[in-house]
Amino acid sequence: MAAILAVAAAPVAADARFGPDVRAAIIDHFQARLDSELCVRYFHYEGAQIVNWTSDDATFKVEVVFFVSFISDQGLYRDSSLATYCLGVHRGSGFFERSKFYRSGALIYTLSKWHAGWHVDRVETQP
Repeated sequence: MAAILAVAAAPVAADARFGPDVRAAIIDHFQARLDSELCVRYFHYEGAQIVNWTSDDATFKVEVVFFVSFISDQGLYRDSSLATYCLGVHRGSGFFERSKFYRSGALIYTLSKWHAGWHVDRVETQP
């Protein structure tokens, strides 16, 4: 019974390192792109799902998928360069449809701890 408790406690301790400040840095970075002049009229941020992450004391590597709603009355192809820019990566064909929810492809965020907080160093697409 003690072994079961020890195994169950390990993920909780590891998850404590992934605090709300790390998540906020990732979301703020993505949100800034959506709020840009090019994207703000097309997409609205709805949420994010952390798929996987690794960490040492001063860095994080986080795989995340974002969810957005399409808010425009204008047509936009899902494989357009504008959609790719706004969502970081998006796979699909056809048009986005107003008031429907979409997910980005998986993005890999690399963050480092700076004196002022967590900083996004790099964003890559999951192959």
